[in-house]
Amino acid sequence: MRYCCIRGFLDNGEPRCIGFGGITLDEAIGREVLRVVQPAAIEASMLAHEERVRQKDDVLEALERDWQAASYAARSS
Repeated sequence: MRYCCIRGFLDNGEPRCIGFGGITLDEAIGREVLRVVQPAAIEASMLAHEERVRQKDDVLEALERDWQAASYAARSS
C-alpha cells in the first residue's frame, strides 16, 4: 500500500505533493487498533458464549418439558 496526497491533483490538477509507503504505518495502526479493542472484544466474546450457553439450556429445558408432557400423556391414555 502506498499513501499519496491527491487533494491538489483532484482540485486543480497539480502534481501529488507527498507520498509514502504504508506497510509500517498499516502495521502500527493495526497494533494500536488491536490494543484498544482487544479488552472489549474479549468481554464481548465471553458475553456471547454465556448467551449461547443460556440458549442451549433453554432448549434443553423445553425438550425436557415436552418429554415429560408426552410421558404423562402416554401414561394417561
